[in-house]
Amino acid sequence: MKKGWNHRRRFWTRALLPGFALLAGGCALLRPGADTTRFYLLTAAPPALTEETTAPGIEVTLGRVEVPRFLESPAMAVRVDSHELRFAGGHHWAEPLDRAVNRVLRDWLEASPAVGRVVGYPARSAKTGAPEVRVSLIRAEGVALPEEPPRAEFEAAWELFQGGESTGRRGRVERVDLPWDGVSHGQLAASLSEGVETLARAISLALEEWE
Repeated sequence: MKKGWNHRRRFWTRALLPGFALLAGGCALLRPGADTTRFYLLTAAPPALTEETTAPGIEVTLGRVEVPRFLESPAMAVRVDSHELRFAGGHHWAEPLDRAVNRVLRDWLEASPAVGRVVGYPARSAKTGAPEVRVSLIRAEGVALPEEPPRAEFEAAWELFQGGESTGRRGRVERVDLPWDGVSHGQLAASLSEGVETLARAISLALEEWE
């Protein structure tokens, strides 16, 4: 009897052992791997104020930044052909681009001597005649076209409104020569930050001339 039991035990051990090995291997394959995604920020520190002013600054409404649908992706965009974009897997913006640009613009406007207070979207200034800044982001991407050196390109349009109507004061910022080595996405983020800085500087200058 004992001999028969040992025989059956050896049989089932040999039969089930490969199945256990396959099950263990499958569990190892299902374990999630380490997340290697890297995240990047737009940063453009406003210049420090060198002169003190006693005149009260104006109150400004900073509207929502409009972005094209293809820039709503968290992955950084790279144009590889005239009609082809690729999104860099594993290289993402740390926040949506509309919020990132809005954040940088707000920092600049709050540091402007012409501005006393910035009211951010979705709120609006209750002061009569207060200007509203509206911005449309057109492109903010890396460019790696065949037979051309890689670069970064930034383009945006801005306009000042008052009481919901355009004041006719508007501008467009286009930077198509921003440095990028085609490899470092940290450098790409830094170069696009230069583009946002150019935009912030243009809007700040327009508000300094506001009457």
